[in-house]
Amino acid sequence: MPRLKLAAHNSELFRKLPSVDELLRAPELAALAEREGRAAVTDAARTVLDNLRREITTGALDAAASELALGGMAQAVERQLRAELSYSLR
Repeated sequence: MPRLKLAAHNSELFRKLPSVDELLRAPELAALAEREGRAAVTDAARTVLDNLRREITTGALDAAASELALGGMAQAVERQLRAELSYSLR
């Protein structure tokens, strides 16, 4: 894909990403934040979004994969949180 088209395509994918605040307002993550603490869930959400941004930038995530990833954001944040919590307990 030509560089200019890739930049436009990436820009469109970036616009689809929710903000951390939007993620935290989702019912699943609001409940998770209530159980595990808002700061920990916020950190996990930032990490997940950073990973998605990196994948979009490198071209590893296309539109179809992006839609799939966006549909599983709450689960991805919960997995990231569990990984971070298990790492901190070692």
